Amino acid sequence: MYKQGIWDKERTIREIKVYETYDQFAFVTQKSIDSMLVYKGCFEV
Repeated sequence: MYKQGIWDKERTIREIKVYETYDQFAFVTQKSIDSMLVYKGCFEV
């Protein structure tokens, strides 16, 4: 919705907040991705 111009930045941040019933994370910059995500491996399913 944000990329399509439907929501502004403030609305987008409100919509992607973490709710108690499930986990949801938004990495919006490369710096946050680099500092928070760690590749541990992969497996075939």
